[in-house]
Amino acid sequence: MTEKTKIIICYHKETIIVKNEDVFIPIYVGKAIGEDDILEDIQGDDEGDNISYKNKLYCELTGLYWLWKNVDADNYGLFHYRRFLDIKNKYPETVPIHSIDLSDWSEESISEEMENYDIILPVPMTMDMDVYEQYKICHVIEDFDVVLQIIKDDYPDFATCLDGFLYQRDMCIGNVFIMKKALLNEYCTFLFDILGKAESKIDLSNRNSYQMRSLGFMAERIFNIFIRHKIDANPDLKVKYVNLVMFNGI
Repeated sequence: MTEKTKIIICYHKETIIVKNEDVFIPIYVGKAIGEDDILEDIQGDDEGDNISYKNKLYCELTGLYWLWKNVDADNYGLFHYRRFLDIKNKYPETVPIHSIDLSDWSEESISEEMENYDIILPVPMTMDMDVYEQYKICHVIEDFDVVLQIIKDDYPDFATCLDGFLYQRDMCIGNVFIMKKALLNEYCTFLFDILGKAESKIDLSNRNSYQMRSLGFMAERIFNIFIRHKIDANPDLKVKYVNLVMFNGI
């Protein structure tokens, strides 16, 4: 039996909507606080169990939360309207959107991949500095320190891999993945618990619109911590790294 895979593609403004209805769910993230006449023909993240109203803080994670709570599947994924995982590693890093073959992301194609893997991730990006220093330069480091302390206090098993991650230069970016259901449940439980606790401890008032997205930025790092821990704890975890393809012209 073909496994059921659902991948949300997050949109927050008018652009070219990529459709492949057996797999993709184009979703309007932050619809609860958006303009009614934008993206009105696609699924909003404001239905069912949702945190759509937190989109200015959580970014694409309001879409991930909606997927986790409201969609039943065997495999789950998160893409952005400009960022797709090239599961067959056949495209250059930047391509025109009309040049892609959507059958690469059919139920059959993804099921074939997920028979052999637990999770598909983007090839890690190598930065000019370590993870902690990069966050310190680009964002508010005190926010990240709060998150790190929450992990140390509440998830000591995960804390053992923090130094190894924080002082390396490689990181998977974008909160982009495809993973099996059990792993997604574990990840989302971990992620949204930490972010909820951090939100209650961090003062995000008087921030510009970019730095207000602190929780979304930190989620990229939390995701890497989660994956690193899972790989360390379970050497049999089957991970595939593929190119992160960017669509130009949209």
